[in-house]
Amino acid sequence: MKSLLLTICFASISGSALWAQEAHKVDDREAKKLISEFSKAIKANKKSLSGRLVAVQNLGQRSHRLLIKPLLKTARSDSAKSVKQAATLALGNQPPKYARSALTMLLKKTSVTANPNITAAIVKAFNQGSYQTRDYKTFKSLFERGIADQRCVAAQIAIIELFGQQREVQAALYLAGHIDEPAPVSVDDPSNPPASYWKARYKNWQKWGSRLKHSLFQITGQRFASSKEADTWIRKNRNKIKAKRVKSSTKR
Repeated sequence: MKSLLLTICFASISGSALWAQEAHKVDDREAKKLISEFSKAIKANKKSLSGRLVAVQNLGQRSHRLLIKPLLKTARSDSAKSVKQAATLALGNQPPKYARSALTMLLKKTSVTANPNITAAIVKAFNQGSYQTRDYKTFKSLFERGIADQRCVAAQIAIIELFGQQREVQAALYLAGHIDEPAPVSVDDPSNPPASYWKARYKNWQKWGSRLKHSLFQITGQRFASSKEADTWIRKNRNKIKAKRVKSSTKR
């Protein structure tokens, strides 16, 4: 029972406070030592989920390019989804210059992204420093893919928060289009999706609607009550938003 509770605990915090702290940078020598200890811990805990989660946690709290390989291997091949998720999140703590390629590789592997929670972990990891503006279309597509899938809420929230925290100007109009409660433009249109689709979309929207508004505020500095209001303001002030983004990036 104690082992089970520990497992549940690690699984629940792996996507939040555990990875919110900046990882401690280590040198080559310590990194190699950590990798050796990690490999031994993984082998010794083949049948212990909590043991493997602890091993990933310990490695993920350190930062060095050499740590990416064992974390990526774990994210791709561990038998437990919670361990894969934790290893993916830990990749976000690694040097962005090197972590980006590993995260991109995971994002392109459909067997990995088939799990919405792991997809959310990839997005969160990108948000730690690996995200680039050229990734916008990829994450927008991911958001659309789960628009009416309640299993994808965590990934959708992660994408919304990434756009806001990265102040992604390209996302402004897209997010603006999702402020209003989702509903068909014309109920009588024969090409309109069934009622079950709109019901599912509404349930998702209820869970991330307020976060979306906050992300829009982070990007634009404005609060909007409707999609129409946001769309009008953004189109009129697009250059101001871009200038704000450039100024913010310079400061960072």
